[in-house]
Amino acid sequence: MGQITHPGAYQAPGAEIGAPPDDANFKINLNEQGRYNERNRPFTYTETLIVTGHSDPMGGSVCGIYDTDQPQQFRMITDTGIPNIQTVVFSCTGTYKSGNLTYTQTVVSNVVTLNDKGSEIICTMRGPHVNKKVSGSYTAQGKGDR
Repeated sequence: MGQITHPGAYQAPGAEIGAPPDDANFKINLNEQGRYNERNRPFTYTETLIVTGHSDPMGGSVCGIYDTDQPQQFRMITDTGIPNIQTVVFSCTGTYKSGNLTYTQTVVSNVVTLNDKGSEIICTMRGPHVNKKVSGSYTAQGKGDR
């Protein structure tokens, strides 16, 4: 005799036909676009979210590839030409269940070191803050809602 399960549980498809089950491991390419607060300049960014499946009733967990709780360095140049090194620690929380996804990235610490013609300027973030929140649901292969 068969057993009735909710969508996404025990390798059953998610809420929409073809949605990965809750215990599947997969990646999501997230394309972001918007405008910076300062100078209202546009930006585009692509990031990879990693879904790690878990069996029912938990569903999967979701994190970005930089959400390691470890310091990471990014070398950049400001729009005025000043080189800088940003040392940042990201953490995350997120869920995937029945074709529905939530993801929150938190900046735990952030230190920016600018080097302007030999003068070093260090800026330190005062405390953790939410960097981004994403939610969506599966609609069809390769497409999703925000």
